[in-house]
Amino acid sequence: MKHSVVRRLLVLLAIMALMTTLAPPISASTTGIISGVITDSETGVKLSGVNIVVKGTNLTTVTDENGYFVITNVPPGTYEVRASLVGYGEGIEQDVQVVMDSTSQATLALTKETREESDVVVIKKKKLVQPDIATSFYLVPSRQEKMVKNHPNNLYQIPGIVSTQPGVTVDGDGRPHIRGGRDNEIGYMLEGIPITEPLTNVFGTNTVTVGMSKMQIYTGGYRAEYGNAISGVFNEIKKTGSEAPGGRLELVGGAQGYKGSYLEFGGTSPSGLDYYIGSYLWRSEFEKMFFAGCESSDNIGKFVYTKDDNKWTLLINQGSARYYLDAVHDITYMREPVTPENDHGHQGYNIIGLTWSHNFSPSSFITIRPYRYNTKALIDALSFEGGMYTYLDYGTRQRGLQIEYTNQFNENHLFKTGGSIIRSKNYYMAWTPDLGPMLGFPEWGDYHYTTDITSTQYGLFMQDQVKLNDRWRGEFGIRYDGMKFNKVENPDTDESQISPRLGLTYQPNDKTVLKTSWGRFIQFPPTYVMERIYVNPDWNNYRLGNCDLKPQRSTSWDITWEQQLSNDTLMRITPFYRNYTDLLQSQSVNPADPSSMARTYVNSGEGKSTGCEFYLTKRFSDNWEGWLSYTWMRSRANASDFTSSVTPGVWTYTDWDQRHTLNAVAAYRHKDWEHNFQFFWGSGLADAVTADTAEYQGHAPDAFVFSWNIIKKLPEGSRLGDHVFLNIWNVFNTGKPTHFYVYPDGSKEAETYITPRFITLGVVKKF
Repeated sequence: MKHSVVRRLLVLLAIMALMTTLAPPISASTTGIISGVITDSETGVKLSGVNIVVKGTNLTTVTDENGYFVITNVPPGTYEVRASLVGYGEGIEQDVQVVMDSTSQATLALTKETREESDVVVIKKKKLVQPDIATSFYLVPSRQEKMVKNHPNNLYQIPGIVSTQPGVTVDGDGRPHIRGGRDNEIGYMLEGIPITEPLTNVFGTNTVTVGMSKMQIYTGGYRAEYGNAISGVFNEIKKTGSEAPGGRLELVGGAQGYKGSYLEFGGTSPSGLDYYIGSYLWRSEFEKMFFAGCESSDNIGKFVYTKDDNKWTLLINQGSARYYLDAVHDITYMREPVTPENDHGHQGYNIIGLTWSHNFSPSSFITIRPYRYNTKALIDALSFEGGMYTYLDYGTRQRGLQIEYTNQFNENHLFKTGGSIIRSKNYYMAWTPDLGPMLGFPEWGDYHYTTDITSTQYGLFMQDQVKLNDRWRGEFGIRYDGMKFNKVENPDTDESQISPRLGLTYQPNDKTVLKTSWGRFIQFPPTYVMERIYVNPDWNNYRLGNCDLKPQRSTSWDITWEQQLSNDTLMRITPFYRNYTDLLQSQSVNPADPSSMARTYVNSGEGKSTGCEFYLTKRFSDNWEGWLSYTWMRSRANASDFTSSVTPGVWTYTDWDQRHTLNAVAAYRHKDWEHNFQFFWGSGLADAVTADTAEYQGHAPDAFVFSWNIIKKLPEGSRLGDHVFLNIWNVFNTGKPTHFYVYPDGSKEAETYITPRFITLGVVKKF
């Protein structure tokens, strides 16, 4: 088996080497490209030697003999592109949005200067439509992130940012779901580094966004660069020192013992070093069912050094969270108080990645990125009535290497290829003695399970984008993924899959774009279901891992109508369909006894989701900006581990199914005041069903939340700080339940509620 993996890797490297000789190199998975043609406004002649500058960066170039220019390795964001040539007035194109792995066009026509008119400046706003992107994609900048920082659990976490985007539903536990899929079907990335934990297929620690510059959200047929995800992709880009020069200290406090501090510092040096450091610490006594308060920290360091045609980026991210479990005694059978010294949960992670990019030419480059990603979680000493003691310890040690090559052949053709290999060591151990006596089942005895698996994931992709003519653009991508599991108790497993991706855009005019994308996607099973030993010598109750599990699969298709309604307003309508096959679910080890507690996992589940997204956004003008998103969706599955149904084969609504989801976010800025408003309305999440049929499954009542954030700039030189802010979550204090648990007799029990009104007050000091 080892030799087969080596042979496959050699083949992959050979193919990549061949591609490198056939095509000049390209872009990193965290950057985009700006290209265009500069012409004479009167004659239409293409101008050579025009100086091109991307404002706010050190990126510059000149047009070639055909008036064409290309700038690679541009960080995602919105820029102003300036063009200047002796004898001509300056040309400026504003609001050029750069998306990773795509080319943004900036085309300008310069006007000749005359003696009477020597300072002619042509300013042009970039159209809001995106004809170069066929997939469903949303870019959330840090400016918009702060507009939704109201909820105590969302102040610096991913769900608070992404929940307002089309196609995203947040369940009763605060976990995001994209177009009807599970939260563990999402690909989580940090600047191109996959941080999806192989053990569970989620990012196992707090998904904090300290130092976030942009959040990139793919909800549709994402490109071949992304693998091991079947619902969507989140990719977070951290700030640079040039984005956040100087220092900034933020102090915040509020209800339920909430207090936090946020410190960031950044800048640049004459030697070409760009540096950014950020640190956040918060604590809250905010109670949930199984904990009464928590504290969390997150620290980020990003260092970028550029010299000649080389760029090195060092990224360091470390975080931890601690949960105090002294609230669990409120549960009926858990009456003994516990001590915070012994009863706690702890999570931690650290990420370090080094990225080297080298430009072979103005239009091509290669990127090599080694990285390390470690996680660890521990829950210890739950001492309850009946003598129960729980110890849970699990974690991942991951090492990876990515190689990517990009070439912008010309203004009409972008090609990218790359490969990766990821090595992961995953372990999981849980132990609870005498669980049965506590619950009244003395025959249960001890309850424990362990797993220890090493996995090796490897992949290869190609992505080709072609501008066929002025109206039509096409995308084609193909990806090959393989995974080898080295298990202790079961035979080794080696799985592989090929996934094609297609996209097409049609632009009948400069304000209208029609798009469609289709793709097949795969995700390898989490390692804990491959080998899970669940030991109970006195009772027929155990789980066995299945070493023959196949990857889970999805097929996605959508079509988008994108229309610019005005200079500052864009509308997007996207109907979509996605089906899931080979979903994991548990079944009895003995088919003759379906009720047996001795179970294993199989690929027998199916799921499907249909819906339509509506998105209306307004960029900043007349002192305000904002967006409105609405999603109609129907999400169903017949897998018992996909929904809460205990009956495999019975189609039920998923626990995060919600027919109507509406979000409206707006910011108004005037003089020294800024007001951010957020409104949410949901028609109600589906009930969790425990009966043998889904006849009585319904949905929770509709719910709405209105939140308000006020920022007041202080007079210059104020000792208090630069500005103060007030956050009010759930202004009207709506308290409806959001999720119900339905028992076999038809009775219901509310599981989750809308968080009550929550107020925080803070101050920011810049230095």
